[in-house]
Amino acid sequence: NNTSVEKNSEETFDITGFFLECISHWKWFVATVIILAVGAMFYCFRQTPVYEVTSVVYIKDDDGDTSNVLLESLGLSASKGNIDNEIEVLRSKNQITDVVEALNLYTTYSWKTFLRTTPLYNNSPIEAVLDSVDIHALKTTLNIKIKPQKDAFRLIAKTRNAKGDKIEICDTIISGFPYSVPFGGGAVRLRYTGDTIPVINKTLLVSLSNPRAVSKTISPNLTIAFASKDATVLNVVYRTPIIKAGEDFVRTLVDFYNIDAANLKNQGTENTQ
Repeated sequence: NNTSVEKNSEETFDITGFFLECISHWKWFVATVIILAVGAMFYCFRQTPVYEVTSVVYIKDDDGDTSNVLLESLGLSASKGNIDNEIEVLRSKNQITDVVEALNLYTTYSWKTFLRTTPLYNNSPIEAVLDSVDIHALKTTLNIKIKPQKDAFRLIAKTRNAKGDKIEICDTIISGFPYSVPFGGGAVRLRYTGDTIPVINKTLLVSLSNPRAVSKTISPNLTIAFASKDATVLNVVYRTPIIKAGEDFVRTLVDFYNIDAANLKNQGTENTQ
């Protein structure tokens, strides 16, 4: 009997007492919810939104008629294996690097605030112009911070050596632009983009890298695949924080591919004559 009483005592759970105990500490629950909500909002606000730019590329229809956007009159076989090879060419490092150079994507600009870094595309108030710098020979990235101060700017330029250690190129106060930063055996000239002096009230970040290195960061964000198993339609998807930059990238990528494929076809025609 004693054993039965002890067992019943152990299994008894006072639900009412439990809820009363929780209610007595309601302030802690409310505080926890508020902290989690603020933390989630802070995290979301700091994140840069990423968009998907999608393009549809028609290869060839099932009837054999040419309905071409990408490969029209290029003399390519309709076999899946051959098209697979063309997909690899389209997303190859060399093809992406050519687009990076054509659109000057090796130089990036962004506004830096306390909470967020906002990338810019073709709308930076200051641009970086290469002066005797071989962009293809760069082994490290040049990072420039332009921080506005009263009637002046604080300019900080840093890079890294072969070991990955940070190297400060300059940290100076300048009255305005143009201004040249020595780098890569030459100089990077910073100047105002327009004809008038813009108002700069936020920190501007400028980054200059080897186009090949930039293409490696772009490649994972580029997807080219068949729309379905037996389809002759390709889906080209590029993920980017700037829609206009994504549209220009996809358009230029397809244009360059068309040009290269047309040149190859012309060479083949000349060789058979």
